[in-house]
Order: sequence, then C-alpha cells, then structure tokens
Amino acid sequence: MTTLSASEVTALFDEHQAKFPVLTEKIGELKTYYNEKMWHQMTDCMVIYVKESCFDSSGNGNELIVFYEKLIQKLNFRLNPIKYAMITIQCSRQFEAIEDAIKFLESAKDRLKGHPDALFLLEISQADKKLALGQHHDCFEHLNEIKIKVNQCADVDSKVFSGLAHVYGLYYKRKDDHENYYKACL
Repeated sequence: MTTLSASEVTALFDEHQAKFPVLTEKIGELKTYYNEKMWHQMTDCMVIYVKESCFDSSGNGNELIVFYEKLIQKLNFRLNPIKYAMITIQCSRQFEAIEDAIKFLESAKDRLKGHPDALFLLEISQADKKLALGQHHDCFEHLNEIKIKVNQCADVDSKVFSGLAHVYGLYYKRKDDHENYYKACL
C-alpha cells in the first residue's frame, strides 16, 4: 500500500477547495482529521463529503473518481470497511457509462475481502446499476444470490438489509408488480 505525504493530501484538498468553495468547511475538517490521523472521524466526514450534490453539478464530472484513486483507495485499510464500501458506491455515480461503474465496484471487492457486509453492499449496488441498465433478469438473479448469502450469515449489518430491500423495491416498481413492491418496502 502506497502512502501519501501530507503535502500531497493538502494539495488534493486545496484543489477541491478551489473547485468547490461551498465545501470549504468540510475540506478543513478532512484536512484536520488526516493530519491528526483520526481515521474514524475522517471516515464519517468522508461519507458525507462524497454525497455532496455539488460534485454532480459542477466541475468536469470525475472529481470523485480522481479523489478516490488518489486518496481513498490508499486509505482503505484505515477506514471502516462498510463506510469504505459506501464511499466507493457514491464515487461510482460519476462514471458516465454504467458498465464502467459496475467494473469499478467489482475492482473494489478485492480490497474488501474478509468483510462480507461491505462486499454485500457493493454487490447490491452492482445489482442496482444493472437495473438502471435495463438488465432486469440479471438484477433479479443477482439480488436473489445476495439474499441467499445474507441469510446464511449471522450478524449482518442493517445497511445490507436496507439496501437489499431498496433495490428489490426498485425492481418490483419497474416491473409493475405492486404486491411484491409493497412487500419489499415493508
């Protein structure tokens, strides 16, 4: 695992601050947490940071991907695996082609071996992206495979169940299967 120097991280954050002045406060927090090696707090802040809508509306559209490759990917062993998966999923939204986003999520699985909950989240997101592509059958099969794996595990995080129910709900809504849609939403 390559590490980043403090100056490289500061330069990356300064670049984001120049492009997204509305995130100045969040960037200041991230810099502080990185410099103080407060990984838990940095992870929580980063989850909120990557969800910001300004990344979707301005810039050249790949800032999160670059941010992920330069910083987040190098910190993955210091970040909470479930939150790392959530950050990865949020960054995947910046790919123009959904197929590229699916490949991106697949590549992140290698870094999360040994953390089944985080892997489930990535797989659920892949199923969601397949649904967005119109691959309904593939999505449904993938969801059923995930559900079987989840049911075989003990102590699965609630985010996994929530994500699974959400994508099942989207699938049934798209198929106009009202009965199963309402069951998935409960």
